[in-house]
Amino acid sequence: MLSVRSILHLLSFILLLPSLVFACAFVFLGRAIAQHSLLGFFLQLLADASWLIQWGMLAAVAILVLVAAGGFSRRFRWLAGLLIALLALVSGVVVAGLSSSPVTLSGALFFSPGLVSPGIGGWLAVSEWPGSHVSAAAA
Repeated sequence: MLSVRSILHLLSFILLLPSLVFACAFVFLGRAIAQHSLLGFFLQLLADASWLIQWGMLAAVAILVLVAAGGFSRRFRWLAGLLIALLALVSGVVVAGLSSSPVTLSGALFFSPGLVSPGIGGWLAVSEWPGSHVSAAAA
């Protein structure tokens, strides 16, 4: 039977995915655009794609599956929540830092799922921290 904390972990993981994919796309496109030529742009995209095909996608999917599965284990839920909070914060900083315009109020709505995700992940990490004294009634 799934606990509420496991469902919250899954929700924060699902909310993390769009901003994480968007941040990765920003990084890859930023590296390609920095080549300053059309040929360099395509060669950099080809080099990044060949790296992704060889090891990058395998490692990324394995890490994401481990983080998602960690939330269903009471023993590792604190670590999985901490990783989700860190990934969400880093992806938000990357997207906000690499955007060409300042973040406005209407653009901030895009970041709202990414702000909920580290909130839930951080709360799970703090409440499930080994040695913390959270009563069973609060869980």
